[in-house]
This record gives sequence, structure tokens and C-alpha cells, in this order.
Amino acid sequence: MIEVLFVAFIYTLYKPKIKFQSEKLLKYGVVFLILGASSFLGAKAFNILVPFDFNRPRDIFSLLIIAPILEEFLFRFAYWEPFNRLFKSKTLTLIINSLLFSLSHFVAYFYVPESFHDFVFYQSIYTLILGFLLGVTYIKTNNLLYPIFYHFYFNLGFYLMGM
Repeated sequence: MIEVLFVAFIYTLYKPKIKFQSEKLLKYGVVFLILGASSFLGAKAFNILVPFDFNRPRDIFSLLIIAPILEEFLFRFAYWEPFNRLFKSKTLTLIINSLLFSLSHFVAYFYVPESFHDFVFYQSIYTLILGFLLGVTYIKTNNLLYPIFYHFYFNLGFYLMGM
């Protein structure tokens, strides 16, 4: 519930800045949907056990709504802007931000059962790539809405393959 309130609060702050081109959103959204589906299929191809329960509404809501919004606000805004001011380099900010995004997913290694450790390593690799692509998107659009939607599409592709 607190996540929903946070998202509503952030939306009211940034509502005037939320503008996007729907055709661009859909065109690249399909690419991210395919990347998400491929990430799930890659795990299956390597016999990596996926720790998500795709039948639990809370897990689905977290994967498709909460994670894209909160993670993008955190990584493409809360961390991005201070790093960009500190380093005065979009490239260095992009690299550091992508690494932090990946590491934030690796932390699960210390909390999940050992049977999911392979997945955490695998996830750290694809989230490094995803973080980089979302960062490039943020640089090119200067609009947080695109990374949020692309992150959603990625997770949706992952979810659809896991159903």
C-alpha cells in the first residue's frame, strides 16, 4: 500500500513533465517485451530455477507495476542526477548506474534459498544490460516515463513466458 501512495505522490510532482510519443513507446516497447521474454527463456535453457510465483497477485503486481516505477525513479532519477552532477559525464553516470542497478538485484543472493543462487547471478547479468539500455533511453529522451514503460514491457515479457 505504501508503494501505491509513493507512486501517486511522485506522479503528482512530475505530471507536468510527463509527455511522450505513443508510437515510439510501442515500437521500442515490443523490443523490450522480446528482451524480457528472451531473458526468461534463457534461464529455462540453462536450467536455472526462476524464483517468482507467477500465480500470486502480489508478485505479479510487484513485477509489473511497483518494480518498474520504483526502480526507475530510484536509478534513473534519484541516483542519476547526483552522479551526473558529480561526474559531469553522462557516459560515466550510465556505467555506474547500470552497475548499481545490477548489484541491487544481486543483493537477493544473500536472502534467497541456495537453489535460486544461479538465478541471482543470471539476473545480475541481464539487469546490467537492461540498466544500460534504460539509461541510454533516459539520456536520449530526458524523460523518466520511457524507462518506466520499457522496464514494464521487459518485465511483462518475462512474466508472459513464466505463466
